[in-house]
Amino acid sequence: MYPPPGPELSQATVAQLDDQFFTSDPFAYIRVRILRLLSDDPPITAGPRAREFARLLGPSSAIYEQCDPRTSTLQIAVDAFALRHQVAESLLRFLHVVLHHQAGQSHWVNLVDTPTKMQDVLSENRAALDDQDDDGVGLLREALVPSRSAVSPPAAAPPLTIGAQPTRASEASVTSDEVARAFSVFVRWINYAIQLSTQRAPDLTAAHNKFKHGMGLRPQDDVLSVLMVTPPNPDGTVPLSAVKGDRALRLFDGVTTEFLSRASRRHGLEATQLAMSPIPTLVEAAAIAHTLALLFHNAAVKHFEDHAPPDGRSAPGHPGVLVDGPLPEKLRPLRPVALRFPLTTPVRPDAGQDAWMFWSNGDIQTFAFGERTTTIVVDDAHNDGPKGG
Repeated sequence: MYPPPGPELSQATVAQLDDQFFTSDPFAYIRVRILRLLSDDPPITAGPRAREFARLLGPSSAIYEQCDPRTSTLQIAVDAFALRHQVAESLLRFLHVVLHHQAGQSHWVNLVDTPTKMQDVLSENRAALDDQDDDGVGLLREALVPSRSAVSPPAAAPPLTIGAQPTRASEASVTSDEVARAFSVFVRWINYAIQLSTQRAPDLTAAHNKFKHGMGLRPQDDVLSVLMVTPPNPDGTVPLSAVKGDRALRLFDGVTTEFLSRASRRHGLEATQLAMSPIPTLVEAAAIAHTLALLFHNAAVKHFEDHAPPDGRSAPGHPGVLVDGPLPEKLRPLRPVALRFPLTTPVRPDAGQDAWMFWSNGDIQTFAFGERTTTIVVDDAHNDGPKGG
């Protein structure tokens, strides 16, 4: 129980709040979600929880007894994207706490009081780092790989039980060179989280907002997008080699998600197609979560320097360090990742109305479309015509 409220938090309440906060384990929560998205097991439709669900829902619970595998695959891609953005925001908001925390304040309250707008979070983080003589390098290093404690590589595939503490990594210290390399890796993931939160071409934040709502998007796996240089035949057919041959650039051939957005009132309505790659996306979520886990662990260690966690609890163990990666720029091959199409003309001509193609390395290409046509893809033998005997 907490003491009666007052105009300000007492120091005893501040300590009590952070005792609660730092015996939670956000890394374990994220790992559970990643593991469930990686699982090939079908949804559970039996057992005590499922029976209680069916009892409370009534006869309509019968529609939950089966799940179409295709629908499940599409939803996993969407959930992986949403999870990555959630973890990125969590990292940047907790980094704000670490950079701005002052003695006598509650970390938990600091987190609740971070700015509502992510742009303000990022601006204040940048300002806190710029105030340092070394542009904040020392401050970040102390938050991620502090000199006061030994750090170690992560253990190989530690088991995870829901509600249990993750297995701690080996206590063998890494070298100073490995610490420096690990620090570089984690800074790259912080920068990548910033990129995810600020990128407007394509607008990943708009996509994430649609994903959260669950209705403003359309995941699909039946679209093949190809750029080809071979024009259709006079009869309206296209040879198969034009679609699958060496001269064709395959854009999307897996799960994609389409959503609508408008960048501002002066822009027209646009449709964006995103290539959904759930496994690289989950790796990105895992690396960002690992960075968050380091920040959280080190802040927890500092909080519990002068007392033990209450009620036999414990703070989450050190997650280990990622010495040589993964690195955000190495996870995806060079290929298109999104297409954006204008649907209505903008209010102002300078707002642009070209179609855009976005590449995994950040490059952007613009192109214009002509009239829509419908063709039939046929086997190349169709183009050979009758042969004389």
